[in-house]
Amino acid sequence: MADISSIPNHAQSSVGPLERAGSVSSRREAEPTNRPAAPPVRPGDRVELSDHARYLDQLREAPPIRVDQVTSIRSEIENGTYVTDAKLDQAIDALIRDLVE
Repeated sequence: MADISSIPNHAQSSVGPLERAGSVSSRREAEPTNRPAAPPVRPGDRVELSDHARYLDQLREAPPIRVDQVTSIRSEIENGTYVTDAKLDQAIDALIRDLVE
């Protein structure tokens, strides 16, 4: 094995004595939490949503589509048995109720 003691050390050490990195409480504050960090809010910041974004938000809140009903109604339309006077009256009444509310 080579002897490295003959290598001169001309540089002064710029590393000072070790200091304690901080108390336990300051280290705990630096540990990540389960809560996401809120971005800093600057006065005057604002967010504007496009019409498209508002529409997508409405779609997310809409009730789920009942595929079984859609399939049944499509079949009735194809067979010509869906549209009846009673169903038209019922649809018109529901539309009027929705418009009044």
